[in-house]
Amino acid sequence: MSDANIDVSIFGRKIFFVAPPVNVHPYVTGKLRENEYEVYTIKEYKAAKGVLRNNPESIVFLNIDDASLSSNGWFNFIKSFQDDEVLKTCKLGVISNRSRAKDKEKFLVENNLSAGYITASVGNTELMNSIKEMLDLNGAKGKRQYVRANTGNDPSAQVVCEKDEQMLTMQLLDISSVGFACKLDSSYATRFVKNSLLKNFTLRMGVRQVVSTALIFAVKEGEKFSTLVLLFVPALLQPQGKKAIQDYCAEILEKTTFADAGVEDIEDYEKLYDE
Repeated sequence: MSDANIDVSIFGRKIFFVAPPVNVHPYVTGKLRENEYEVYTIKEYKAAKGVLRNNPESIVFLNIDDASLSSNGWFNFIKSFQDDEVLKTCKLGVISNRSRAKDKEKFLVENNLSAGYITASVGNTELMNSIKEMLDLNGAKGKRQYVRANTGNDPSAQVVCEKDEQMLTMQLLDISSVGFACKLDSSYATRFVKNSLLKNFTLRMGVRQVVSTALIFAVKEGEKFSTLVLLFVPALLQPQGKKAIQDYCAEILEKTTFADAGVEDIEDYEKLYDE
């Protein structure tokens, strides 16, 4: 399903790293996720266009040192994005250990890389800052502060709590590191009071479990069930719990994003623009 109608000024842009080098993934990608950027990795260029056609307006960094294409092949691959009405909406950047001026000029000027030319042969912190600067310049976050994942189709996503000496298990509907919503049998709705604390509940997210306390933000009654909306109490959410939630969100979003990636790209980019 295409994200063509998403307002990037509000929701920001998805970020893709194609064939990322080892100092980008997992270090940089992990740090970006900790800072609530929506980040994905695509292992090889042949899978990139199929994914990106379903995710227009994304920011894409390509590792032009990856040996699957020559420097000229990567140049042609990037150039070809302008021949596709959907792909040309993406903001492209390159990552390379080569810092020669002629290499930068060729890729930056002739391909108009709006996400820049990132030199990877620097320390991890400097590399992270360079990439983050480009992301912020290109509106990676928009007005959204937290990455949220829809979990209603994951039966392993549950909230377990004790209420009035009864154990309740509720389906987790969506979650971010700031809060979550879950499905509640309407007959239990009066047991949950807005602005009160739900203490020592357990979040089950596949193999991950997090025990925490949250503020009941809202109880929304519906025709078939009620929705319980809660906000984490920052001081009571342990760092390892927050990371588990962010990792789980990334896992769910990745499954959704790569579910319909299309066929493998068989274009010969080494010869694409040969006369």
